[in-house]
Amino acid sequence: MALNHSYLRAIASLPLDQAVARLGSLRRLRERAPSQLFRTDPCQVHRGFGAIIVDPKSSPPLTLIDWLTNPPDGDKSLIIRFRQEAAWLLAHTRGPFWNDLPLLHEALQIEPEVASADPHVQELLRHLLGHVSNLGAAPLCAVSPDDTTNLTQPEYRSQFNGRQLCVSNLRHVDDFARVQDRQGEHSVSFSCAADVLRYAETESQGALKVLPSAFDSAHRFPRWEQRLTWIELLRCLIGLVHFKAARDDGLNDKEAMDRYNRITGVEATEESRFTMAKQACKEARTFTLPDGRAVVFEPHAKPLNRKEPRIHFYWDRQPGQASVVFIGHCGEHLPT
Repeated sequence: MALNHSYLRAIASLPLDQAVARLGSLRRLRERAPSQLFRTDPCQVHRGFGAIIVDPKSSPPLTLIDWLTNPPDGDKSLIIRFRQEAAWLLAHTRGPFWNDLPLLHEALQIEPEVASADPHVQELLRHLLGHVSNLGAAPLCAVSPDDTTNLTQPEYRSQFNGRQLCVSNLRHVDDFARVQDRQGEHSVSFSCAADVLRYAETESQGALKVLPSAFDSAHRFPRWEQRLTWIELLRCLIGLVHFKAARDDGLNDKEAMDRYNRITGVEATEESRFTMAKQACKEARTFTLPDGRAVVFEPHAKPLNRKEPRIHFYWDRQPGQASVVFIGHCGEHLPT
């Protein structure tokens, strides 16, 4: 959820009760988001969020962070409520930041038209559309509570490289149902994890290769529908194209996993020294590549940051050949 903070700019000039109500509308939107809609995604703000000027008439001009940390005088009960709402908002000034997301070209045609909107709103939509242009991108919506006047449509769209991009705009709690319905849409239906693995391999256009061991582990894992939806699994798998791109760019495994996490919202790590010191654990993570090499697959994704399932993968590039990410395991948490 990416905060459209334009409506907060004049908040310090409001009577305290109205300011508290406006702050509270943000927190309630986030707290009432269905857990299955935003399972791992926190509220994201602009990196310069805390420095925005909320009262240009003051001397020196009052920033949002100054105002949130030094509440105005008023009724004691209102001050208590103010501090509660302010603490929630201040926590997000430390990130993550939506303007760290990729930025699509500013000449991008956005529908409905936003050319007359303030620069902040245009930048917000370009970043969000840039984010959703990535395969496997984590769902991310704009948040514009219903007293916002500069971003009022339920969704914004654009065309990019032949694809239709769409960003939802949340204005009140009822919008969650609409966003949830949209995220459940997919042109392909899946009946099992193997279907998802095959689809991700095909869609990656050669970037991903699923090994027989991954199909076997997916078939053996009995709790798929208790853990995550097929669309969530697809996002974890197809998102590995960003891990591949990062390794192709010269980044190491850790740096490439960080990029994968920023785009997909899925945590990915290497194994601990404690685990890899055990021969049985190394053997459980060793898979055979098509050319016969036996390789230890340490990097693994943790869908929804749960104990299981786990997806173990390995980037490989041989002389004279294109790089590929092999998926060696997709199922239970391997022994530690």
